Amino acid sequence: ALLSDILLKKISEKNGKYFIFDFNDDVLLRKKEITKDEKIVIKANKKDKELINLIIKKCNHLVGSFRHSESLQRKLKGSQKSLKYNHSCKLVQEVCTRWGSTYDLLHSIVINRKALKRIQHDPGCKSIVDYVPNDDELDKIEELCNVLQPLKELTTVLSAKKYVAINHLFPAVYNFINQEFKSMTFQNNQVENI
Repeated sequence: ALLSDILLKKISEKNGKYFIFDFNDDVLLRKKEITKDEKIVIKANKKDKELINLIIKKCNHLVGSFRHSESLQRKLKGSQKSLKYNHSCKLVQEVCTRWGSTYDLLHSIVINRKALKRIQHDPGCKSIVDYVPNDDELDKIEELCNVLQPLKELTTVLSAKKYVAINHLFPAVYNFINQEFKSMTFQNNQVENI
């Protein structure tokens, strides 16, 4: 695991040395000394995670605005129709208790990218102007979808009702970590860092 993955909360400094709290190989909490370079990397990764979390929060606000406004929903459907979408694609809300819902949220925004851009500056859509992701944010969202899709598929396999899913747990996780994730290429450093 990467240092940034196992960092619990904060970096402490004592007598010019830097420490983090993490877990050792036996999954016991420990205080570990790190170098100044590792400290810089950890802080940069933390900022990247915060930025990605802000983008996801923005997407949640966007979808929430549509969920609570029939007018916005009609405008989105009209935009989809004029762009000749094959079918109406609803924006999907994230649900903290439902695995894979962050992927569903982000994927629904990627699918509706053009329709959202088209209605963003419509006078009747002022409530969403600040929430429609810009092109840079949409690029990050697309990369996040590439990372989250295999995880969503994994959770679907593991939540099976007709067979014992625990038998699939370790092979599926191993496959994801050692094949799927390692073969991914990233265009965006912030997405890659998290």
